[in-house]
Amino acid sequence: MSLNLLKQIFFCFALMFPSFELNAKKRSYGILNQLAPELGLKDWIDGKGKKIDPIKLSDYRGQYIYLYFFQDWCPGCQKHGFPALRKLTNALDSTGKIKFFAIQTVFEGRWFNTRKKLRANQEKHNVYIPMAHDDGGESGERSILMGKYRSGGTPWTVLIDPSGKVIFNGFHIDEDKLISFFLKSQQKM
Repeated sequence: MSLNLLKQIFFCFALMFPSFELNAKKRSYGILNQLAPELGLKDWIDGKGKKIDPIKLSDYRGQYIYLYFFQDWCPGCQKHGFPALRKLTNALDSTGKIKFFAIQTVFEGRWFNTRKKLRANQEKHNVYIPMAHDDGGESGERSILMGKYRSGGTPWTVLIDPSGKVIFNGFHIDEDKLISFFLKSQQKM
């Protein structure tokens, strides 16, 4: 296919869907420096796989909160995201300064990315933290949190400061720098 033909196809597509070209250029993800919205999810399990009451971020004001959005079938989640999460929880969970939560944010593959995958991922990756399943609720279209947090997909990380403000959101976080930050801040106390 020639480059000229591809340009014509793109031009026709942009004419049929005028917002396509604008959205492709202006797309921005995340809610950096904004107050983190409540999660609003009902389907949670604890670190032992038992169903628990919904987690509310407001219950953890005064602490840092680390949210990890994943899908079971996401290669980046399995290869990079969960190992980073395990490293962080192993190093920082006992400090009491940060709470960790993982949410399966389903935006495709509902038949595969099911509630049962929560416990399976806890065990597979030795990450025994509260996890939620977000399949879009009644609409069943797309993860609720992906909309609220404007995530770009998975794996997606959100770090919330003690006042409730989002101070990091993105595909990759440098876990070594985060561990160093928390351990140094703990030594100063």
